Amino acid sequence: MTSGVYKRTEEMNTGKYKRTSEMKIGKYKRTEETKRKMSIAQTGKKKSEVIKRKMSETHKLLIGKKSSNWKGGITPLEYDRLHRWINRYFIKPDFCEICGKLAFGKMEISNKSGKLIRDINNFQWAHQGCHRKYDNKNGIIHEGLEIDV
Repeated sequence: MTSGVYKRTEEMNTGKYKRTSEMKIGKYKRTEETKRKMSIAQTGKKKSEVIKRKMSETHKLLIGKKSSNWKGGITPLEYDRLHRWINRYFIKPDFCEICGKLAFGKMEISNKSGKLIRDINNFQWAHQGCHRKYDNKNGIIHEGLEIDV
């Protein structure tokens, strides 16, 4: 649509129409009274065995890797423990282990295999740019890694 072609009516400027940003799309809050009425309406209603079975089967399809919230099996606690372990036992050298140049700027611990396993030989210190290039070259994707500890 080209701007300026359509004439604006007076009622569009009077506030009869709201902008999309001002609408309560997905922001509607139910009052306590409405919640209570909904609760009363559902009280005593039991689901049939067929419905219960269908709900159970559907739920089984959404567990683990099939869930939309699946993060790849990494919990923040395991990830933090592994990084603390690496920092404790893996001393930072004076050079990048990928390009061999002196350590300047931000140095990161790079994962060689793409799997988070507790093995010193699986990690290397690298410049931030070298780390990114190494991962791209070797097809290492850090989102959704499995931890083998």
